[in-house]
Amino acid sequence: MTLNRQLLYFFVLAYIICCILWIPLFLSALNLMSTENSAPFFILGAFGPMMAAFIITYKVNGFQGCKKLLQQFIRFKISWKWYVLSFTIPIAIVLSVLVLLYIVANPDIDINFMDPFEFFAGFIVSLLIVTGEEFGWRGFALPRLQSKYNALKSSLILGVLWSIIHFPLMFVQPERAAGIHLLIILPGFVLLMIFLTIIITFLYNSSGGSVLIPCIFHASLGMSNHLYKSPNHDYDMLAMYLFLVVTCAFSLYFIVKYGCRNISKRKRYTVY
Repeated sequence: MTLNRQLLYFFVLAYIICCILWIPLFLSALNLMSTENSAPFFILGAFGPMMAAFIITYKVNGFQGCKKLLQQFIRFKISWKWYVLSFTIPIAIVLSVLVLLYIVANPDIDINFMDPFEFFAGFIVSLLIVTGEEFGWRGFALPRLQSKYNALKSSLILGVLWSIIHFPLMFVQPERAAGIHLLIILPGFVLLMIFLTIIITFLYNSSGGSVLIPCIFHASLGMSNHLYKSPNHDYDMLAMYLFLVVTCAFSLYFIVKYGCRNISKRKRYTVY
């Protein structure tokens, strides 16, 4: 099976599996199923990319290919700094947004930061869930894309395709659109996913193709978005724009510093 076909079949299969597992969410949105009963299927859908990755890998390379894919996650012999960076960059992004929000709007809001123990507990749970996504996006798709294109172009393609799979959730979970019309939210969301993909590509390539590092980033990002709590939502939209600006700045920094070819000091990770 050619590389193009592997990628095509993977993305199509990942989308199909996710949508099938999310059917209860759609039924819940139509009031045909209780929210409580549909909630677990949101988590199950996150493992769609992993399922697709292992199915295509087995089809092409058999058990040895699946073993190699799994080994990307348990590749622990990498510098400690990549563990630290993957965990702290999302926190730095969120704190930067808060600082800019204060500078730009000087909001009079009462911010209460999450308890550290609550944060780490949530991080561990999130880490288990996002692994289902990252095995597909970074473990399978990114190295194959980087076998064909440079790191930047691969990130642009993956960022768009990664964002698309979240679109159905914006229709069944309106809170993901922050109460704003989807035609406004979707373009910004696609850009955000592209910027985040570039940052993750930097971490992935720098760690020699470790899937665990993107998982840590993804889980930390998910929890960092809940790092602070405020009863005032007047500045939510401004915070979203600032979040986009900050992630853009981080991604541009890595591109300018390390170049488009690898977005890393070392050669980009490929399957060939």
